[in-house]
Amino acid sequence: MDKDNIRIKDIAKKAGVSPGTVDRVLHDRGGVKEKTKIKILDLLKESGYQPNLMARALISKKEYTIAVLIPKRSTENVFWKKILDGIIRAENEVKAFNFKLEFFLFELYDEEDYVQQIKKIIDLNPQGVVIKPSFEDEAKLFTDRLNEKKIPYVFINSDLKSENRIRYIGQDSYATGYLGAKLLHYGIKRKGTILIVNNAKNIENYNHFFERNRGFIDYFDEHNMGYDYLLLKKKIFDDFELTVQKIFTEHDDIVGIYFSNVKSFLMARYLEKINRKDIILIGYDAIGENIKYIESGYIDFVISQNPYKQGYFSIIELFNYIAKGERNSEDLLMPMDILTKENLKYYS
Repeated sequence: MDKDNIRIKDIAKKAGVSPGTVDRVLHDRGGVKEKTKIKILDLLKESGYQPNLMARALISKKEYTIAVLIPKRSTENVFWKKILDGIIRAENEVKAFNFKLEFFLFELYDEEDYVQQIKKIIDLNPQGVVIKPSFEDEAKLFTDRLNEKKIPYVFINSDLKSENRIRYIGQDSYATGYLGAKLLHYGIKRKGTILIVNNAKNIENYNHFFERNRGFIDYFDEHNMGYDYLLLKKKIFDDFELTVQKIFTEHDDIVGIYFSNVKSFLMARYLEKINRKDIILIGYDAIGENIKYIESGYIDFVISQNPYKQGYFSIIELFNYIAKGERNSEDLLMPMDILTKENLKYYS
């Protein structure tokens, strides 16, 4: 029997029953003797039969809703627009199977807005949820409720290491920080201060920033370079330029900068103002104004997080679990592409 073209009637013929009997077993509708049911189930398993989901969707009236909890896009940070574009592509692929998406978009650094969107999702009682766990404590309380309700969920872009999540789709944050440190070290030509910039409010609540910083610092610790470089970690959010100017005044030996999120253009803008292309700057993603500063040479490297693919696969993974019962126990980790002025055009 050709496993790629198995039909219900093929299973029925082999079991010596009608196609209707096989269909009742498939949908667990009862009315089939236990011995016959076991025989059919064994044949289904042996043949590798997969039900035709499209045909099932066309005759089924049941709808499946996936709630999407991600930040709003902004003109300054188009990272989440790329994730949303990937999600919408996946939505167009799964809607034929009676799946629809409901979006719950929150202000990136607004914890209260995040909580309000969570409440709306709980009230909706969807069949699955895509979660950006921006605020760790609130996200944990949210997933506790989802676990109680037996609602499956995936994490996107950052992870909380929950055993109950279906999958994490994103990068290994620790590894990207380690890679950033290695790139910076290779590019630096002299000893001095390395500035680590965290540009997020309540950064202690963002596990992926913590992991990136940990990976970056571990690289220098493991290579015993404490005598050559001072690692200066700074949280800069408000009054960015004035704060950076003060840091440069106090530390006139800065040789490299690691920017832990996608807004490295903020630092590049300052380096352009003081005409310092000799300072190596590394950040994340060729989006928005970052592209301009990569091309002009004020950003040396960005590590791509593949936001479009993150968005796309977050929906596909939930769909596969809800519709097919398929679950992969391993994280879906995005590759760490290193983008520079020379290869930027190939990633547009």
